[in-house]
Amino acid sequence: MKKAFTLIELLLALTMLTGLIMAATPALGTIWRNWRKLAAANDRRQIENIIMTRLVGDLRGASQINSGSTTAEISFTVKGETISYALVNNKVRRKTGSAVGYLSNENEIGSLGFQYLAGKTVVIKLDDLATTVAARN
Repeated sequence: MKKAFTLIELLLALTMLTGLIMAATPALGTIWRNWRKLAAANDRRQIENIIMTRLVGDLRGASQINSGSTTAEISFTVKGETISYALVNNKVRRKTGSAVGYLSNENEIGSLGFQYLAGKTVVIKLDDLATTVAARN
């Protein structure tokens, strides 16, 4: 006589497997939501780092910080060319002469501010990031 599973045993195993899957589904949903939140936060942090790196690089090459600079916008001169940064319509704007470029999309950056210290030293605050930069030229 062959040994095999009965129909009752198969139905019981299938019912148990269905119960396990139903119990695991909410946990998997929570894991997926948390992963998406973490991925979005990492994307935002990467954009902040890219913008900060660009701004710091430009500012280090500046020969002077222009007198029209405010806490919301910085303007400086690099090799005779005026460069300015500001948060406009929730996007970081970089203006060089008459050319305007945006370094972020709308609502990717919440705040951008500048504090001017002695000499050509500036504290840059970009969302949660803050750094102190001195113009070298």
